[in-house]
Amino acid sequence: MAMKPWLRAEWKQAGYGTQMGSSAVVPPPSPALLRLYHITSAEYGLSNIGLKRLKVARFSALNDPFELLAADCKDSSIRSAAESYKKNYDLKHGLLCFSVNWSNPLLWSHYAVKHTGICLGFDVPRNVVTKVIYEGKRRRGITLDGTSPDGLSDMVKELLIKTKFEHWAYEAEHRMILNLKKMNEEGSLHFKDFESDLDLSEVILGPLCPISLPRIRELVRSRFSDDVRVYKTRPAYGGYVVVPDEKSVDW
Repeated sequence: MAMKPWLRAEWKQAGYGTQMGSSAVVPPPSPALLRLYHITSAEYGLSNIGLKRLKVARFSALNDPFELLAADCKDSSIRSAAESYKKNYDLKHGLLCFSVNWSNPLLWSHYAVKHTGICLGFDVPRNVVTKVIYEGKRRRGITLDGTSPDGLSDMVKELLIKTKFEHWAYEAEHRMILNLKKMNEEGSLHFKDFESDLDLSEVILGPLCPISLPRIRELVRSRFSDDVRVYKTRPAYGGYVVVPDEKSVDW
């Protein structure tokens, strides 16, 4: 058995949850960094690894129509200001979406094509990501700011960027907001390279990923150092979580 269960105490001390998927496989990052996970299809995962980049998402294309619209918009003036802000912000900014943990099976079902995809674990400076907050009701009491062109204060805009409906809480999302002008552009798409603020540390295959572990390891080792851990997952035997497959962990 290649698991190292004593590492769980290190992850817990670093502030991660007790259900942390990687906690018996790899050590946690340094305190200045946050280990975050991006789950995607096998096809896109291979492309991300090979090209050392992630596609930047656009707010207008996310699967939640309430993105940037967490304000109570019953008042037509607030609604108009919020919709205008979303439209203009989307033109200039994109984002990368991460989870702080990969063990929730809903993540693999929704973002990894029914558990057939790949999860990429990155070490990211804590000061470059925003932690999403989840609420049951739309934000009330928002008033228009006469000093701002779109009528919304900077404080309100920050709230809109990071607030989502509470039923999305299973994602435990952190997001990296990016200026599209600073990203690599290909047609209508934008990409962020793997750099010091997006450092690949883990490659995790879904329970039903059809790509062989040796093939993934060969690709990773041809593009990155041996420090990047590559392993497969399985459904847990005693709970509704996804866990590392002991047989696949290579130390």
